[in-house]
Amino acid sequence: IILAGGPEVTPDNELLRHPAIDGYAYGEGELTLRLLLEAIFKTERVPHDVPGTLAMRNGVWQAQPPQTQALDLNAVRSPYLMGLVPPGRWQEMHVETMRGCPFSCRYCYYNKQCGDVRFLRQEAVLDLVRYGLNHGYSGMFLLDPSFNIRPDLAELLTKIAALNPERRLKLATELR
Repeated sequence: IILAGGPEVTPDNELLRHPAIDGYAYGEGELTLRLLLEAIFKTERVPHDVPGTLAMRNGVWQAQPPQTQALDLNAVRSPYLMGLVPPGRWQEMHVETMRGCPFSCRYCYYNKQCGDVRFLRQEAVLDLVRYGLNHGYSGMFLLDPSFNIRPDLAELLTKIAALNPERRLKLATELR
């Protein structure tokens, strides 16, 4: 069974409806993915009733209403810090330090799928920077759609610079 998801997955995106994919998760996917996997382990097939999914049923792609429970970013530990991403396999870490976006750009679904703006605690971001430095990563891409709206931006950047004075870990992100 092949599942796909991510911020560009939307129920109205016809380009994603590929016969090799059995189901898609859209919107905030953590709860949706858990429900999908639990059902698949029980039935060995992709369910058609999980909120926030798009799946083939009787030869037709059917979308379920979105999953509306907003994830508390600070309640979920990073897969890097949990040891789920083997260090050294990739040179760059991909980290999300916020969800939501206050802008309403017509071309972007980020603000439509993630609801209100939420931030990862500053200390959690610094833990990820330390992890990247200690495990030989050369870069960290912050997947945030508008990193510069953090209320603690100046303080966070100062602390990151203090941890990374030789600039061994290159940071990249999107700014608005």
